[in-house]
Amino acid sequence: MPEGAIVILEDETTDDPEFLIGRLMEVGRDEIMVRFVTGSGAWADEPSVIATERITSCQIDSNYSLFYARHFARNGDESQKKSPTHLSRAFGER
Repeated sequence: MPEGAIVILEDETTDDPEFLIGRLMEVGRDEIMVRFVTGSGAWADEPSVIATERITSCQIDSNYSLFYARHFARNGDESQKKSPTHLSRAFGER
């Protein structure tokens, strides 16, 4: 996965489904931390954490995520100022 790529993570199995779009901040064996994008296209102040076992869908380079990548390329990317180092093989290492 390219460093700094916008990803979409979903948990579609619960009564309260979760949809996160943003940049990976940390990837652990059991949890993934994402600095997510709000519906208005701004970076959330605080990251979200999702358990890896809850992820039912992971999208990279989809039309939707690439739209946000272009948005931040044109308008500046605040996530890069606060974001820790990205892991290049995030989903391959468990």
